[in-house]
Amino acid sequence: MKSLERKLFPYLMLLPMVIIFGVFLFYPALNGFKISFMKWDGINAQEFIGLKNYVKLLKDKTFWRAFTRTIAFTAMAVPGIYVAAMGLALVLTSRDGAENDELIGSFREMAQEQGAELLVRLPDVSEEAA
Repeated sequence: MKSLERKLFPYLMLLPMVIIFGVFLFYPALNGFKISFMKWDGINAQEFIGLKNYVKLLKDKTFWRAFTRTIAFTAMAVPGIYVAAMGLALVLTSRDGAENDELIGSFREMAQEQGAELLVRLPDVSEEAA
């Protein structure tokens, strides 16, 4: 019996996380997928219309503009992030301890400046997207 308890214990520890994940991730995702096949204003009864919403979406110029901007942003940001992270890791592992502290401090300042700049420019970006 001890063997069974030892095997079940990790799964019992994961159970709350799995339930929370299901309630807050899987259920809304599946419900949203179901709603995408409906004509619904959020108040009145839902009406099944099949793939009409997707056909309408694929014909929308705003969707394609947003889609291409997202692809372009991802194509530039993801490699840039990996290159910057690898470069920083290489620099930090190849120097003395005192120089690393100075480098980390300057990197932290740069990250804070970039974060502040993002917060200042965020309203401009969201207005442009709207």
